[in-house]
Amino acid sequence: MHGGILSTLIDEIAGWTLYVKARCAGVTSRMNIRYRKPAPSTQGELLFRGKIKTIKRNLCYIDVELFNSNNEICTEAEVIYFMFSREKSINEYYYPEDDSAFFDE
Repeated sequence: MHGGILSTLIDEIAGWTLYVKARCAGVTSRMNIRYRKPAPSTQGELLFRGKIKTIKRNLCYIDVELFNSNNEICTEAEVIYFMFSREKSINEYYYPEDDSAFFDE
């Protein structure tokens, strides 16, 4: 799969990780990607995993990994998101006031 497509998918996974885990909206500030091996879209499913590494002030550091169908890491990325306040996320960026649907009870 083309690296530009992978970077778009990585950014999307990082955005959803922020949205659900940090409970706010944000924008990409920086993205550092390491392409380890090819990730052909014709060889089974691809798995993306996003995890918040740390939050410092209003910056959220998110690690994203892409695995091929053999569970081998193909791409790794560190994505830094600028986080908006919860109020701004709700009022200006369509974050839901009631976000309980995102979480297990």
